[in-house]
Amino acid sequence: MNVEKKNVYGAIAGAMAFLASLLPCFKFGEDVLIRLIETENGVVFMGLAIIGVIAALCGKDLITSLAGCLLIGFYYEKFSRLKEVDTFIWGDQVIKLVTKEYGYYVFIISSVGMILTGLVGFIKKRKDSGEGF
Repeated sequence: MNVEKKNVYGAIAGAMAFLASLLPCFKFGEDVLIRLIETENGVVFMGLAIIGVIAALCGKDLITSLAGCLLIGFYYEKFSRLKEVDTFIWGDQVIKLVTKEYGYYVFIISSVGMILTGLVGFIKKRKDSGEGF
């Protein structure tokens, strides 16, 4: 396999997405931490991250980008309703029910990284081969 065809940054982003599924993403109240792996779609998140890593190492840039897009899509589908229960008003007090933890940010950044590195790699390969757009 040609080393130049590998997408090392995409593989790193995919590995970060995999690790982010093991980190706390949300905190409910004072002491309940939720990790992506603990949800019913946890295996899907980890599987897509692994597919992204393998695709990046094999030089399949569009598959890397697609895996990143699917990660964000599943993530949004799973957690989009959290905004509805984000805060609770008790009298004149606003109580924060859901807070984002560091796993949330690592997951989003790494998923976007997979998308961008895949697209950049694809565009670069198209230009290098002379096919253009």
